[in-house]
Amino acid sequence: MKRVRAEKRVETPPIGTTGIRAALATAFQKYERGDIEAAAKTCRRILANDSRQPQALHLLGSIALQTNRHDVAERLFNQLIGAAPNGPLGPAGLGVLRLCQNKLDEAVALLRRSLALAPEQPDVQNNLGLAYLRLGDRSAAETHFHKALEHFPDYADAHLNLGKLLYDNGLFEAAAEHYQQAITISPEMAEAHNNLGNVHRRLGNLDTALACYRSALNADPGFIEARYNAGVSKLEQGRFAGALAEFEKVVSTDRGHVKAIARTGEVLEALGRAEEASAWYGKAADLCVDRSLPWTERRARHFALGRIHDRLGNYDTAFTHFKAANDLWLEHLRRSGGAYDANVQEQMIDAIIAAFPLTNVAEHDAIGNMSRRPVFVLGMPRSGTTLVEQILASHPQVHGAGELPDIPRMAMSMASDGFWADAVGALDADRAGALAAGYLDKLRRIDPTASSVVNKLPMNFLYLGLIRTLFPATPIIHCRRDSLDICISNYLEYFAEPKPFTNDLVDLGHFFGQYERLMAHWDKAFPGTIFHLDYEMLIDDQEGVSRALIEHCGLEWDRKCLSFHKTERPIQTASLLQVRRPIYRSSIQRWRNYDRHLGALKAALGYGRNTE
Repeated sequence: MKRVRAEKRVETPPIGTTGIRAALATAFQKYERGDIEAAAKTCRRILANDSRQPQALHLLGSIALQTNRHDVAERLFNQLIGAAPNGPLGPAGLGVLRLCQNKLDEAVALLRRSLALAPEQPDVQNNLGLAYLRLGDRSAAETHFHKALEHFPDYADAHLNLGKLLYDNGLFEAAAEHYQQAITISPEMAEAHNNLGNVHRRLGNLDTALACYRSALNADPGFIEARYNAGVSKLEQGRFAGALAEFEKVVSTDRGHVKAIARTGEVLEALGRAEEASAWYGKAADLCVDRSLPWTERRARHFALGRIHDRLGNYDTAFTHFKAANDLWLEHLRRSGGAYDANVQEQMIDAIIAAFPLTNVAEHDAIGNMSRRPVFVLGMPRSGTTLVEQILASHPQVHGAGELPDIPRMAMSMASDGFWADAVGALDADRAGALAAGYLDKLRRIDPTASSVVNKLPMNFLYLGLIRTLFPATPIIHCRRDSLDICISNYLEYFAEPKPFTNDLVDLGHFFGQYERLMAHWDKAFPGTIFHLDYEMLIDDQEGVSRALIEHCGLEWDRKCLSFHKTERPIQTASLLQVRRPIYRSSIQRWRNYDRHLGALKAALGYGRNTE
């Protein structure tokens, strides 16, 4: 009988204290180079000699976390806590694991415990900022991102995260500074290039945005969000063929990218290729909504599927998706305390009306700047403001500047605390002159030669009294549209940053009523000075209404205004595809497609009482 030789056992050679330090240094070097398998192997060798070595346990747990082996990471981090109960690494590692698992309250508790043991940990400060951001506590998040940078000014990830937070707060220039810092520290950080491109897109610098997206793709050719954003930028420039090529590349990489699939259909539809567009809409409609996705992505997918079924004429199915998308945002607003409050809205409108009493109009006019260069197009969102701006911008002497946020910012700057309208009474000629001069200087920087520069921020209707005070002679165009069409158009539209009132039909109806109440006051306060433009009348009599519009702005008529869809200029609003087409009627009484779902909206609008 053949004897089987026993396998010789290979002992792991012992490592002394000096050897462990050297091995740890080697492990971290390998990890930083991206060779995580070699780093893990070195950590296991260290732990074979000292199973309680904290840094080796932490690094090995972090590698397990990075490779999505959460059960292994949990075991290692708990082993680390047992080995070093008073050390910061265990709770720090377990806190990151809980953050990845979206167990946010546990993550915060663990990360705070780690900082209590060792405050100067930039990684932990950064991760705690991310946890607070997901919980909706932006102030706490910002505090911890700043603390991370205090401890380590060259921390690219913290600059990136702080940039995201500032961007979401509308502080685009400040966000750009942090994205640029991240790029300076880490030139190959594709996400920072992409996010810097998003800032430039929001500021209307589309060529610069495209350059940023190209840099992101050079750093990471597989970064499909940068390619998708490049497609959107080309679409906003009216470069349909280029946009189509980008979206098709995205879909070739990720066949489940619903936004790119839907955009492909939209571009094909705009190019008149209806049959192909329908096929792409069908592809997107076949994609299910994955419940495991983050709620923000599920919201985007529901909106995409809603638009697709709307185009296919499946209106009940479309409404189901639109409602699901809006309900997700509504739930977020309620959790974060930002939901629409009808009583607060009414009090705000009361305060604005009180700040501009009819008897004081002449007094306000006396302190303003008489320039007619600014032109304001305002009204409810989705009332036709983009179309009106495009008609105006087709005139050789007019520059369409898009939605400039300057007037709301001026209003906020008037009061250090409290509501801006309460500070209107203290507005004197010097202060009004300085605000007006600052705005005119902004317009000069935008276009130094145009006779008129259009600001089409719809919500400026809230600040119409302030606009009239600063610029008593400036043209103001108020866009009006059927109340049901406006409200359903807001409800069905995917806004990257939706207003709180757009996600619930009852809230929409209430907000519309308050908007009408305020506009009625402005008509009494400034009689005969507001040009009311009805969307339906513009559709029925394009030339007649367009001529009156141009005359109101003090300009000579130019027939280019009738070919507005041929005007090449960046358009970044939800109407960017519509205004690339000639006048069409399909958006009139669109609400009838969804009539069976609009009972609550009609009741909120008082539709049965005052509307046929």
